Amino acid sequence: MSMRERILNLDLIRVIAMVMVVLMHTVINFTLRTDFFATKLWFLLEPAIALSRTAVLLFFMISGYLMTSKRTSIKENFEKTIKRLCLPLAFFTFIDSMINLSKFNLVVDGWFGFFSHEMNRLMNEKSSPLWFLVVLVFLYFLNPLWQKVFAQKDGGLLAKYLTISALIFSILMAIVEYPSEKIGMLFSAPTYWLGYVFFYLYGGLAKEKFVNFKNNRFNFFLLIGGLGLAIADEFIAVYSQIKEINFIWNLYTSNYLSIPVMMMAIGLFNLPGYTLHVTTQIW
Repeated sequence: MSMRERILNLDLIRVIAMVMVVLMHTVINFTLRTDFFATKLWFLLEPAIALSRTAVLLFFMISGYLMTSKRTSIKENFEKTIKRLCLPLAFFTFIDSMINLSKFNLVVDGWFGFFSHEMNRLMNEKSSPLWFLVVLVFLYFLNPLWQKVFAQKDGGLLAKYLTISALIFSILMAIVEYPSEKIGMLFSAPTYWLGYVFFYLYGGLAKEKFVNFKNNRFNFFLLIGGLGLAIADEFIAVYSQIKEINFIWNLYTSNYLSIPVMMMAIGLFNLPGYTLHVTTQIW
């Protein structure tokens, strides 16, 4: 028997994020339909869909909160990353590929064409259902580096510097990536992961209390302000679709790194405060 400490507020955020993922991949089909636009049902479901886009960012912040403070050797981190991420990624990639194989025309494109297609899907953030695991693999392999950064006895100055730098990069990446996506894909999973470094490191800042995240007035401003901007973007996008208006920023908030989604995610992550710790017995 061993003792294990759990953070109830963090568990709550994790459960909410899980529900959001399910919601995002189901109810969103209604909010994007023009025949539901501006109805009572649309206004009822749209806030939930807008908020659900924060789920991915919340998972990254939870991972950073839990991992950056751990002190593990490079060997231990490597073994855990292989076991917890690489093996599940390989298994589900195989399952996903077998499903796609049943839909693929091997007679025309052959096996080489199929494997090329699958590798491109895996490395393409917009088409792979497993891209989240691909990004986490990059972040987890760098845990020894993150841990050294957060162990510095400088009041977290280096950690703050890297986190702020990552935030600036994430914002610039979203601004550049979204309109360019209208023409062609600019980023793949091996490069796109850089945009999520901020959220991983921000979780570490919250864990080490290097940042004051308990200002609930500011957190509610981020949450409500981001939600309002996201709903407005969705409204304009569907309206433009109905009126056949070609607007390059349509559905900007469908990008997880869009500014409104980032605002909501940070505000939502900060609100619990992470003060409820309990110790459980593990057999």
